[in-house]
Amino acid sequence: MELSYRGVRYQAAPSIAETIESHLVSKYRGVTMKLRYAQSSKSVPFSVALRYRGCQY
Repeated sequence: MELSYRGVRYQAAPSIAETIESHLVSKYRGVTMKLRYAQSSKSVPFSVALRYRGCQY
């Protein structure tokens, strides 16, 4: 999907979250729905050198 922000066009890259259906049932505005939880994802090691006003942290 092509989007634009302040005249600059870019392609949207939606991310998909893996979910697990639970046994819990909820009701919102009269509609019954089953709750879903996000599946734990593999964490990516943080390896970015951060710098603020010349100081690295």
